Amino acid sequence: MTTNERQSRYRAKRRTEGDKRLSIWVKKDVADALLTVANTLSVTQKHLIEKLLLSAIATLKSTRQLA
Repeated sequence: MTTNERQSRYRAKRRTEGDKRLSIWVKKDVADALLTVANTLSVTQKHLIEKLLLSAIATLKSTRQLA
């Protein structure tokens, strides 16, 4: 199986599982901060972003700022 075929299979599996792919540009200082915090906490950048956003949603819901 070629690299392209493996990547296509991987992306298809992720889509089937309901995952979404994001591609964004951020300022260098933001990218550096993300890397620093993730490394300090020994987590991936992906994991850090997921946890921060889910925590923010939980906080908004608990303060009834989000339905």
